[in-house]
Amino acid sequence: MKFSNMILDSNRYLKSKSFIIGIIISITLLLLAFKDFNYDYFIESIKNIVLYKILVASFLLMLAVYFRGLRWNYIIQKESISTYFLFKGQLIGYFINNVFPLRAGEFIKAYYVGNKINKSKSFVLGTVFLERFFDFLGLIFLIFILFNSRLLDIFIQNFLYAFITVLIIILVGLLLIYTLKNNFFKNKIKSNFHAFIFNIFDGFSKVKNINILISLFLTLIIWGIYILEVYLVQSAFNINLGLYEVVFILLVSSVSMFLPAAPGNFGTFEAAIVYSFFIFEKYNIGIYNDILGFSFILHLVSYIPYTIFGFIYCIRDTKFLLIKNK
Repeated sequence: MKFSNMILDSNRYLKSKSFIIGIIISITLLLLAFKDFNYDYFIESIKNIVLYKILVASFLLMLAVYFRGLRWNYIIQKESISTYFLFKGQLIGYFINNVFPLRAGEFIKAYYVGNKINKSKSFVLGTVFLERFFDFLGLIFLIFILFNSRLLDIFIQNFLYAFITVLIIILVGLLLIYTLKNNFFKNKIKSNFHAFIFNIFDGFSKVKNINILISLFLTLIIWGIYILEVYLVQSAFNINLGLYEVVFILLVSSVSMFLPAAPGNFGTFEAAIVYSFFIFEKYNIGIYNDILGFSFILHLVSYIPYTIFGFIYCIRDTKFLLIKNK
């Protein structure tokens, strides 16, 4: 069966329990986040926004995608593949995630890149998993920044269980893949499933130490850009957040991305931003206006360019969807 048919089968998605649960969670959180929405105040704040800061923030996010492509290049270690091609793959993945449920973009971009480098799709998927692990280290980097701030204690009080859950999921996933990989060798099982697991493990077990160090450095750059992006958007709204508050918002919104949600993480993202400001007010860190407008624009700053450019590259490279799985 063609991979494109698996991804583009909308009926299959609509019948998915995970998709339905994600939609319910997104709608619920959107209603909670926007229960105090004031349309007139929102329009007024949009009119007063400093537009060039929004444009700079969007440009920086595109730059971050390029660094993600560069980092992925060091992980894959394939000389014949260009960073620009991986940049396109990242954007195609974002586009699919923004319009389809179940984070199908992670699999699509693995398929897209796997055809180019003549590697199994599960091998490339293993490098995608390693990418996500580096991003988790990016969250650790944010926590380190908050080390001398009272916001770290607040984060631990309010979000520690969620953070630990994410960590456990990652570690259990890696342990499961490692165990199945060893069983593959031990029992010489040649089923497609075990071969798939082995290739995933192979994808993130052969990275050279020097490439790991470079990837860690690029991860710091990527998350540094994210901090600057949030700072620019809040500055465009004249909210006047400090570094610790910006990092806290980025940390909480990033953790929220692990929740089941509608395509594009609408609902979970906005609720995370609104709740962050609720925490600021609760602990007398500050009182801020038009948080809903800020959360909405902060989301669109990444959603719009990722979706537009991802769609363009997806249309230009449509042929990769027509290739059968190996």
